[in-house]
Amino acid sequence: MRLNSSNSVMTLNKKITAIIWDFDGTLVDTSRKNFNVAQKIIEDLTGKNAESFPIFESLEAYNLANRSYKNWREMYKAEYGFSEE
Repeated sequence: MRLNSSNSVMTLNKKITAIIWDFDGTLVDTSRKNFNVAQKIIEDLTGKNAESFPIFESLEAYNLANRSYKNWREMYKAEYGFSEE
């Protein structure tokens, strides 16, 4: 590790050996970030404002919907009107 004296930025010179993917928010609450990313993806895919989907009325509604489906395919069909195709 070294400290860059010009801007006090620390740089690690070590090889990354693992990445922790915490999608369910066990270690860090990422629900707001997931909500924002999902809104952007749905807007890009549908061309509609995300707020036109009830699932995006609030973070709480989004989290409740995510927990209520067995898998993402079911949720995408029910909440966004997508088909298997």
